[in-house]
Amino acid sequence: MSSRAFSPPSVAMARAPFNLFAAAFVLYVSGRSVSAINVSLPISAPGGSQPLSPTLLSFSIEQDRWPDWTGTNARNQFTHSALLNYAALTGQPPNIRVGANSEDHTFWSPTVTVEDASFPPPNSITPYPEATSITVGNAYYSLSRFLPSGTHMVWGVNLGADNVTNAVNMAKAIVGAFRTLAVQLSGVVLDRIEVGNEADLYKNNGLRPRNWTVQEYVADWENVAGAVAEAVGINDRNDRVTLQGAAFAGQGFTPRQIFDLGILDSPPGRAISVISQHQYSAAFCNGGDFPLVSFMSKAAVRGNLTVFAADIAATHAKGLIYILGETNSIACHGAPGVSNTAGAALWAIDYTLQAATLGIKQAFFHEGVGYKYNFVSRIRAPHGGIRGTPAYLPLS
Repeated sequence: MSSRAFSPPSVAMARAPFNLFAAAFVLYVSGRSVSAINVSLPISAPGGSQPLSPTLLSFSIEQDRWPDWTGTNARNQFTHSALLNYAALTGQPPNIRVGANSEDHTFWSPTVTVEDASFPPPNSITPYPEATSITVGNAYYSLSRFLPSGTHMVWGVNLGADNVTNAVNMAKAIVGAFRTLAVQLSGVVLDRIEVGNEADLYKNNGLRPRNWTVQEYVADWENVAGAVAEAVGINDRNDRVTLQGAAFAGQGFTPRQIFDLGILDSPPGRAISVISQHQYSAAFCNGGDFPLVSFMSKAAVRGNLTVFAADIAATHAKGLIYILGETNSIACHGAPGVSNTAGAALWAIDYTLQAATLGIKQAFFHEGVGYKYNFVSRIRAPHGGIRGTPAYLPLS
């Protein structure tokens, strides 16, 4: 594309959600000529179309390194500036969900101020592993004040431990943090509490027996989430703070199943306002090769999302919002040479806009310190890590 083929967007356009994605199409091609591509855009929106949410592309963050993202004694200026840059394009900061795998390894303690985490040793596949144990105090949740004003948040609570007391203590600390003057003055808002992350995988990761069923999940969730909702005063989906339901890893358990089992008729179920499922296009947990060209396939992009069509329809039929509460290119922190390429950025454009056409309100792209699929990270140089893995600087 020649420089004459592109006109800079107006200031008004720069604040439109579309421009966040459109900017990625401005490419510089060196050393060879390319043909112009003519694209026709309708003047008016097609019938039945929905407006894009300014937070369509939002972020999910592992709980274990949350203080690295925000800062502890003062805000992390790198993270804060990156999120403000996003807000300059869309008019609003991205929504932030703090949870994921480490959500079900987190425990609250009155003797810990911020966080005490234990990490396993790194290896060639996972040079920046997740913590196996996280203990947090009230100040951990108050770090939310370091996000940009106008940020809306979802906080995860531990269901995996099946410990009602711990879940209640976590929820009280979360809600209590957002009632402090410092967080209120920051303009950061708590929208929802999510009880449990990817519970359909508990039977595979040792958190529940191998024969654990969706019926048992519903009973466990109602027990723990019911105590959480009662402890912090969440009564129904019209409250200021509500519950986020499901958070399943794809199709292991489904929203349709838990609807049929009556979860929405339970006291905590009546406080569910949003249904979340998770999706990745592949998994790097044990290594492997993933050709980047596969992420350029329109059929693959659409197939990875249309599998949720029945769950989306069932969720909307219940009057609830449907989101991808955690997603990205390749699970287990991404694959080198694929997740951290410009090609993956183009995939994210197609993937996210396709999600919107299916009625998915938001897609929370997962982030972690040192992860290969991060939208936001600081890299020292492409050397110094394990087997060529980039050496990452602290997020400050």
